[in-house]
Amino acid sequence: MLFAAVACAGCGARTGLDVEPSREPDAGRPRDAGHDSTVDAPFDAGPTCAPDVALLPAHADVLLVLDRSGSMTRALASSSATRWDALESALATALPAFDANVAFGATIFPIPNATIEAGTVCSVGAMLDVPVGLGTAPAILATLRAHAPSGGTPTADAISVATSALAARSHVGVPQAIVLATDGGPNCDPADRTEPWFGQAPETCAESGVDPHLCLDDGRTIDRIGRALASGIPTYVIAMDVTEPYLVDVLDRMAIAGGRARATGEPFYDVRNPDDLTAAFGDIATRVSSCSFFPDGPVSTDAPIVDVGGTIIARDDTRTNGWTLGSSGTFDLYGPACALAMRMGVVVRIDGVCR
Repeated sequence: MLFAAVACAGCGARTGLDVEPSREPDAGRPRDAGHDSTVDAPFDAGPTCAPDVALLPAHADVLLVLDRSGSMTRALASSSATRWDALESALATALPAFDANVAFGATIFPIPNATIEAGTVCSVGAMLDVPVGLGTAPAILATLRAHAPSGGTPTADAISVATSALAARSHVGVPQAIVLATDGGPNCDPADRTEPWFGQAPETCAESGVDPHLCLDDGRTIDRIGRALASGIPTYVIAMDVTEPYLVDVLDRMAIAGGRARATGEPFYDVRNPDDLTAAFGDIATRVSSCSFFPDGPVSTDAPIVDVGGTIIARDDTRTNGWTLGSSGTFDLYGPACALAMRMGVVVRIDGVCR
């Protein structure tokens, strides 16, 4: 992908102002005036424009938070592949295309071989399974293949581990994001530890006659996702074969809390077959890696005008279609503005104001 990106303070034909100072004598000064008169009459240089500032595409840190609960052994509704196998296949297809430009890491929850008997049904590892870095796709895939799904869905704790790991390596000009891939609602609320439904999927609770809402850990999970966003780390939510209305509602709220809700359809990535899953990972990686730019120098205005291929893009802090300032010092584009910026040869720049 080729991006030509510059930032300029008030340059260009839109303003009708020249970037270079005029070399013509003042209209009111005689052309045959001698040397002394030019000293006495100051030269009018015209408006002053700040120097151009290059905008460089930002390499992102992306932490995959992958659900390894027991229900991931179920087959996708439209495929014979299990949800776990489909997840591995989708990552094997999507990650290599971005592995040299996006620093991926992974935390897989719960821990391997999690069981009620061992008291680990809702346990999450304190460290990442694969640290964030470039070229980590082989390690992530190997980790997925090493252990079969088992246990509950301690999403809230997994999000906390991911947030802490990203915060520890945060630095200016590098956007960060969490990508959560799950097949159901979060559970494992510590308040339920002594209850018989602790660690059970909400669907299983419903099948056994327990109110499925008792099994949900929605409030704590949404709070953790919101805290991550407040620290500058958005969360993309991918859900596989989730159709129960109460679970759809929870995942909607999780995606909205993450600050990267989709503009059409469900706020989360609604996956029903392996191709949907591959497309979801590819779309997210593209959005994260291609639509964040950081200036290679100071921007001389508090109200920059963002120009993408000759189209002025409005600021949109709802992150639907436009640009907003990222917490790491980036200019982030969303929606159609992002799609436009990704086109080959499109110039992305920031025009300031000539003074």
